[in-house]
Amino acid sequence: MHKTKPLILLSLPVNFSIRSFFFTNVIDDLLKNNNLAIISPFCDSKSFINHFKREGITFYTNFKYDNHNYYHEKWLNRLNYVSRVKWKLYTPNHTDRILFYQKTNKNKIQNNSENKSIKRNLFDYFIKYDLMLSILYFLEDSLFKIINYKIIKQYENLLSSIKPDFVIATAPFVTHDIPLMKTVQKMKIDSALYVLSYDNITSRPPLTVFFQNYIVWNNMNKQELLKQYGNIKESKIRICGPLQFDWHHNKKKYLVSKEDWFSKLNLDINKKTILFGANVEKYSPNDEHVIKCLLKTIKKTKQDLQIIIRLHPNDDFNRWKDFNEDENLISFSMSSTKNSFVKENIISLINDIHHSDLTVCNGTSIALDGLMLGKPAIFFAYDDRYSLDDPRSFDRLTKDIYNREHIVPLVKIGGVKLVHSFSELYNQIKYYLSNPLLNIKNQEKTKKFYDPFCDGNSGERFVKNINQIINSIKDEEN
Repeated sequence: MHKTKPLILLSLPVNFSIRSFFFTNVIDDLLKNNNLAIISPFCDSKSFINHFKREGITFYTNFKYDNHNYYHEKWLNRLNYVSRVKWKLYTPNHTDRILFYQKTNKNKIQNNSENKSIKRNLFDYFIKYDLMLSILYFLEDSLFKIINYKIIKQYENLLSSIKPDFVIATAPFVTHDIPLMKTVQKMKIDSALYVLSYDNITSRPPLTVFFQNYIVWNNMNKQELLKQYGNIKESKIRICGPLQFDWHHNKKKYLVSKEDWFSKLNLDINKKTILFGANVEKYSPNDEHVIKCLLKTIKKTKQDLQIIIRLHPNDDFNRWKDFNEDENLISFSMSSTKNSFVKENIISLINDIHHSDLTVCNGTSIALDGLMLGKPAIFFAYDDRYSLDDPRSFDRLTKDIYNREHIVPLVKIGGVKLVHSFSELYNQIKYYLSNPLLNIKNQEKTKKFYDPFCDGNSGERFVKNINQIINSIKDEEN
């Protein structure tokens, strides 16, 4: 089998990588010219293997990673801090500030330049120089290989047994995927990284493993790689578009009738519908309050409006138990489970958006999903539960969400409207309900910024690029 076709080792360490590859045409298209070895922590489940098995695929499970009391993670955190300051990234700092807010229940969080010790100021001074980053990369890699010698040996034996011609990584920042990819790098196996999501380069920890090739969504992601990593050559970065938006462009295979979908959700087909994309509580604790204000206004004005609340995959449904679905004004989209690779989740996402009139959220990716499906989207950036000087207020932090690198273009280009109060939110909702095409030009520009092709063929381009890379390697060897 291996002699006739190249063997690709495809690492799928997270839910989103599984659905991006198995619920598009990518796997089937790769199998036309290659055999596949899938390695994933989910491969320890027989039901998972039975669900996805096909001729030409073998499955392997990641080895259990002993993080030695998070010793390696501590070094990753140091590297993460230095890199974010060096690269002037906003997103990781904002995430830390939110986590600090949750821990202390205070909004008195200072910027990086405030209240620093002399030691920290000196540390940040030296960060400006590339040597600091180089030293930390060297220490992280050396210490990892020393303290994780056993698992590296296990992966060396596995890779020697599998004998892959090429390796594709999808989430090398995930802790249990790092040992595998460091071994791939050590054994000098040709490889490529597909950047799964538009926020992965700026919001995830820095790469500690480097690849011969990179495949990204768009030019923004390409420029982020070039800016942050001086050792990555522009010629080695290819743009193919987002795999996950192939579902949206080919939505007909997932759509059910509005009558059937609203019957399932116990909603009125004749009412206008708002899709509210909830975030997890720690990142958007004011979600419930915003919805309660919307419900109160809907009742007061007696408008024919209803709300679908689409839960984040990692959200806790208990936070929503006070909402009464019997009022026929709201319905929860319950398919957003932690098993994001379940096909029903994609069906739910597409039908929730397609059959709604607009989306509302606090900086979540469902706004971009909405744009891809031709629906107006609104971001809200306020927390009016408390006064601004109240330590419980989330207002400052919710506004700062929109300084995150991957979110800035959504607002700057104009595809998603940003509102700063409930009155602004409700007025914008009314504008869009009365004229859904009000902002269509900016929506189209924004779509093409994130998905430069907008044709539903990102998977086809991905496979074409992989085949070209493998063929060029063969040509060099010959």
